[in-house]
Amino acid sequence: MTKGQRNALVLVAIGSIVGIVFGFSLGQTGSAKVNLPAPFVSVYPTTGDFDLRQTTINVVVRAGYTADLEIDGKEVVEDDVRRVESLHSVTYQPKPDSDIGHLGAGRHCVSARARGETDHLYDNAVYRWCFNLH
Repeated sequence: MTKGQRNALVLVAIGSIVGIVFGFSLGQTGSAKVNLPAPFVSVYPTTGDFDLRQTTINVVVRAGYTADLEIDGKEVVEDDVRRVESLHSVTYQPKPDSDIGHLGAGRHCVSARARGETDHLYDNAVYRWCFNLH
């Protein structure tokens, strides 16, 4: 191997290592922390996610609250919501005759509006986020 070939091989190896390190530095680990309004603890899928169509829309609120959902500008009726009070969660589970139905591929936006569990009064805490399904 000539000196020129060896130098070229070293440059290719160094370039490969730099490319790998740079690639990993651009990668995301976990979900970005989102600043949610006070009554909200978490939402799923998170803002900007790219998920399977089978994914479940879920909102978790603080104790004493629940939430009402709107998906793509349509209010979600109570029959399409599963509320688990012990977990403070609200999950979209459409029935076969649902107005909204199962979500297809593409971009979807959800609005969650928090309200008191017992007094049912809204406190103007609304969180809106969008995600993509494939």
